[in-house]
Amino acid sequence: MNTLRWAVIAIVLLGAVSKSGLAFAKEVIHWVDVTIPPYHHIEAEDQNPSPEAQEAQTGITDRLLDLLTEALPEYTHKRTIVPTSRVLRSLEEGQNVCNPAMKITPERQEYIVFSRRPSIIAPSNGIAIRVKDRNRFGEPPVALERLMSNPDLVLGVEFGRAYGRDIDQLLALHKGSDSVYQRFSSPAYSGLIRMLTHKRVDYVLGFPMEFSYVEATRELGRDIAFLPIRESSEFSYSYIGCSKTATGRQLIVEIDKALARIRKTEAYREAIERWLPTVVHESFRRHYREDFLTQQRPIERDDSLQ
Repeated sequence: MNTLRWAVIAIVLLGAVSKSGLAFAKEVIHWVDVTIPPYHHIEAEDQNPSPEAQEAQTGITDRLLDLLTEALPEYTHKRTIVPTSRVLRSLEEGQNVCNPAMKITPERQEYIVFSRRPSIIAPSNGIAIRVKDRNRFGEPPVALERLMSNPDLVLGVEFGRAYGRDIDQLLALHKGSDSVYQRFSSPAYSGLIRMLTHKRVDYVLGFPMEFSYVEATRELGRDIAFLPIRESSEFSYSYIGCSKTATGRQLIVEIDKALARIRKTEAYREAIERWLPTVVHESFRRHYREDFLTQQRPIERDDSLQ
């Protein structure tokens, strides 16, 4: 009888240990992000900032990842900051990683599975120029295609970055041209703006929020200006992308479900809006409500199951 009783106790204890082990063995979502202030990861000189300073240094996707971590507590969330080229290489090599905000391109869809719902809505690309060269560019919105055909003007862009279909097609046409300079190091945009002020490039492609951030933090004064371009719509979307592996496909389904919940919250909208110029808040909120929250891509076909 004692032997039977101890056997039962042992089975119960083993079951408890097994369940405990399963509870702690969470799956990992490894987020790889890049330094593109104020979108992703704002680097600070102070290694021990106050809570107020830390909040000011929080980029858009830093906050969105905080919200996703809260919405997906069943996963362990790991974050790593790497150059843009490293993000793409990790995804292409099939490492089980995800990025919180990516532009969708046909090339990337070969090795990345994207969320059905966009993760970010933001004003579209434009160009930064030197104010004293304003007459060289014409009236806004300026035609990027015309500017890139001018051999006397050099455009600065970030290597490996997607700027949207129409712009990417233009960049592909001018690949290897002396009229386009590609910067590899991060943060690329602020580095390109320095090159602009030192006359090493003549105009720089990027988002208006990037421009506003650099303008405010680099004390550039009235030396540079931002111009909208014809090849960009008023607002653009970015999506979460994970490696096109079995694990990546599983993760993106759960991430999409979380996005459906948290994008409706005021905290999510404010994470993006806080970096926008006040003048575009009304337009942003309208697009957020009417377009962003209703956008949903078709389910991607799993070619491995065909």
